Amino acid sequence: MIASTKLDVKAMFRAKDQLINQIIAWYVFRVFPSWDIKMLFGEARLRSPNSVRLVIQ
Repeated sequence: MIASTKLDVKAMFRAKDQLINQIIAWYVFRVFPSWDIKMLFGEARLRSPNSVRLVIQ
């Protein structure tokens, strides 16, 4: 006898997103500060071939 199983794709994607968010948070709050890396959030715009401007929202 073969049991019927259903895949809950939406639940799989939610679990994937949650895991990725946990990994990102771990890096942002634990790893980066120990490496003296500071996170800046905003929109990056190219100013020249060698320069980027960050617009903080």
